[in-house]
Amino acid sequence: MNTLPQSRLRSAWTKLNSGNAVNQTGLVTVAFGFEQVLRLMLNVILAHLLVPAIFGVMALINTLRTGVELLTDMGLRQNVIISPDGEQSAFFNTAWTLQVIRGAILMVIMVVAAWPLSVFYGRPELFLMLVACSTMFLITSLSSPGTILVQRRREVGKLAVFDLVSQVIGAAISLAFALLMPTVWGTIWALLLSAALIIITSHIMMPERRIRLMINREHAWSIVHFGKWIFFSSLVYFGATNFDRLYLPTVIPIALFGVYGIARVVGDAATGLMHKIGGFIILPAVARLGENMQQQLPRITRIRRLGFLVIGFGIGCAVAFGDLFVGLLYDPRYAAAQLLLPLLLMGTWFAVQSALADSTLLGLGKPQYAAVGNLSKLIWSVVLLPLTIAQWGLFAGMIVIAMADVPRYLTLLIAQKRCGLHFALDDLMSALVVGATAWLVRLGLIEVGAIDHLVTAVQWREMSLLMH
Repeated sequence: MNTLPQSRLRSAWTKLNSGNAVNQTGLVTVAFGFEQVLRLMLNVILAHLLVPAIFGVMALINTLRTGVELLTDMGLRQNVIISPDGEQSAFFNTAWTLQVIRGAILMVIMVVAAWPLSVFYGRPELFLMLVACSTMFLITSLSSPGTILVQRRREVGKLAVFDLVSQVIGAAISLAFALLMPTVWGTIWALLLSAALIIITSHIMMPERRIRLMINREHAWSIVHFGKWIFFSSLVYFGATNFDRLYLPTVIPIALFGVYGIARVVGDAATGLMHKIGGFIILPAVARLGENMQQQLPRITRIRRLGFLVIGFGIGCAVAFGDLFVGLLYDPRYAAAQLLLPLLLMGTWFAVQSALADSTLLGLGKPQYAAVGNLSKLIWSVVLLPLTIAQWGLFAGMIVIAMADVPRYLTLLIAQKRCGLHFALDDLMSALVVGATAWLVRLGLIEVGAIDHLVTAVQWREMSLLMH
């Protein structure tokens, strides 16, 4: 009796999970949307259960952990996806073995760095917390190589389901620990337990029977040779995207940093989506096209143009509704996010464009351009952020953070032009859509009485506080 509906469902799933880029993008977007809704619900619940200072401490710990992780990024995942030998057991087993070795080394580095970092930030309690979190490196290094091979084969459906299951596991554990142990240590234990269960899930959902520890010298050299630019790019990318998280705790209260961290998490959602589309779809698709890229360029341009018009409209609406969103879902302790979130969202367009350009250029075998783009963003942040905060206050620093992807975007735009990809006019149109949408929606909100002015009284109040 249910044969026909089930048959149609399987047919629809097969179509979505096929090699069609449009179908795959839709699938990734829908799955990512579910993930973000789940993450948002968890974020709001945790914000009511935990004090802002806990968010601040965890934001700092996660930033330091990410920094240590990127110290030895050799682009193992990208190597397996791009290399013609990626499906060979000798190649992906070599990559997986290097991943496990790297995880063990990073755990030791984190333990050694824990005390100096706790002294630098003036927080002795960070020492034991960082030591405990160091085990994350070894845990995550044991992830099934099947996750990479599935990405190489562009089996987006499997990846989408795995990511969604991972989000559900992480959310359930985080909520349980927040109820039972509403402290920083509770969030740390939740993080470690979630990571372990997700790794086990990766081996269950995407098993790889040919997995074993081994090092093939030829493949190892190939991975390291390609990975040198990935290493530099990742290191610079960390500094470029996390300098604010490393610097701000030294100049603002940890509770305010926690509020900023929440605004960053919500504001980075669109960029996260583009990173997923780029890694799951664009990177392997461009790598497969190779020299046929120019032949497919007209079709790629049409799809890209339509996609960014839709994304531009979405970002514009997010900017317009950002303060109402925070006011509705968060309590008064997080009022500063009513100013910070719309401000950060204004720079999201440049981050989204840059994320897509990164994946495209990497698929063309040009990782050096991504490194240069990230370097330009890092220089912008390191030079301007401390200067503007010292001279004009934290609000000016927030503008610098929001616009930090502008130099990166311009660098990558030039790089794409050198590769024969001309997107400047399309990008300008998309940027205009963002600005026009935000302005028109904001005027509409004034008309219906949802807000009093383009900049509300709460935003003016928080702005004056951040200027001092």
